[in-house]
Amino acid sequence: LECSFVGCSPPSLAPGSRHHILQHLLVSGHNFAVSCGEKAQVFCFKCGDFVYHEVFEQEKVRIECVKRLPHMAWKEHTILRSFDAFQFLRTQDHGIVWRGLVATYPPMVPKEHFYAAQLTLRRQALFAGRVEERWMTPMPNALNFAALQHLKSEEERCKVVAPVGMYNHGNTCYMSSILQCLVFCKPLQEYFLREVGHHHKSCEMYRREEDAKAAAVKAKATTLKSKKAAVNVKSKSGKVAEPQICLACEMDCLFLSYFGSTVGKDVLFLIEESSRNLLGNQGDDESRSNYGDEIVSTEKGYPLVISEMITSSWKSGKMNHLAGYEQRDAHEFLNAFLELLGKHIVKFRERIYGAVTLIDEDNALSPKPERRRL
Repeated sequence: LECSFVGCSPPSLAPGSRHHILQHLLVSGHNFAVSCGEKAQVFCFKCGDFVYHEVFEQEKVRIECVKRLPHMAWKEHTILRSFDAFQFLRTQDHGIVWRGLVATYPPMVPKEHFYAAQLTLRRQALFAGRVEERWMTPMPNALNFAALQHLKSEEERCKVVAPVGMYNHGNTCYMSSILQCLVFCKPLQEYFLREVGHHHKSCEMYRREEDAKAAAVKAKATTLKSKKAAVNVKSKSGKVAEPQICLACEMDCLFLSYFGSTVGKDVLFLIEESSRNLLGNQGDDESRSNYGDEIVSTEKGYPLVISEMITSSWKSGKMNHLAGYEQRDAHEFLNAFLELLGKHIVKFRERIYGAVTLIDEDNALSPKPERRRL
């Protein structure tokens, strides 16, 4: 990849090509070339086709993070190489063949951070209407929404243009009134919608990984010690592990649902659709809607159901005194909610910083997050 020659693409990518890049590869003996543009695909001369290599993909994600997500980016490093001795293939006669020592190239960040960064990049491309970028997956509803976003001005793409109602769940109007005010707070709109400062899918991936590790520690304690030892397993902070609830994730979903209601689109489904191949088996298949190739639209101005936000607030541990369907004070809810929202946002940034610096302490491009800075 050190050759500076630039030529027209192969016929498979450009039908009217004059084969200049193929001529150069044939004469020079070079085997690989990279396409120009956002996708930056690797072409193999021996294969006669575009090929995939994890090292090249990792570097493209890293460069894109440096450009668009500095708080999730990591520094450039030499290539790490290892091997995997536990890969097998199943033959047609139901046999199993060992693949041998397969070369692997682990990134400088954990896999959950690598996938979380891609999820955030895809959401940014979706809302910015960058339909030509490699982050846009060929899903009909996502492409349709991105095309509509592309036609809007930059200011209108992530702006909540009209108020939307919220269903009342008993005496929860005190909560609805506060949430309505927060949704139209411009700095919060910028943070959650335009900057994608807290993508609920990315945060969910970090929390799922932490839950898996905690479950493994608990299972190990049960096996080696006793059931009593497992009950007393403590987290790093020294407190008994509690169910992970993130109000920042609920706030992000509220902003997306609110925005989707104003434009007549199920934005949460669009994000799910454009992220499926990254989520893999980690997502909840039962919660996914399957519309095939149909373009799905919803009615503009449909009221929102905020039951998830209500239950998460009550279960957060710091708002137990507000649980129930009695009348409450709106100002008391505002103070408690903003305090917890800030803590959960900082905790998410700390998870990102911890993931980036897990292998190398000097790997992060951004400083360690502090509540005052955020």
